[in-house]
Amino acid sequence: MKNIKNVKCVTLSVDCMSASKEEQALYGINSWGFDFFVRMEDAQELMLHTVKRFAEFRLPQLSIKLGLPITVSESNVWTKEAIDACINNNLGFLKEAQESTKPIL
Repeated sequence: MKNIKNVKCVTLSVDCMSASKEEQALYGINSWGFDFFVRMEDAQELMLHTVKRFAEFRLPQLSIKLGLPITVSESNVWTKEAIDACINNNLGFLKEAQESTKPIL
């Protein structure tokens, strides 16, 4: 049996856009975004890095925050490279979401 290592982390939460009333009713969420489990010792650095990445691509970001400590399996811990890959893989969705939430004047 494989030995699973647990790691003390915090949740790095990025809220990108508000959920519609229908989405809130269907899914019970207030916003769409990302939750990354990051090592406690890397949390501040990864939060700043994530803010810079969102700014670089001019992506919507309603808020970014660090949650309470949590212990997770090492396989669920996000690295800088994994966060970058996630952002890159979701650029189309994020840009589309940003366009759909712009006010029409």
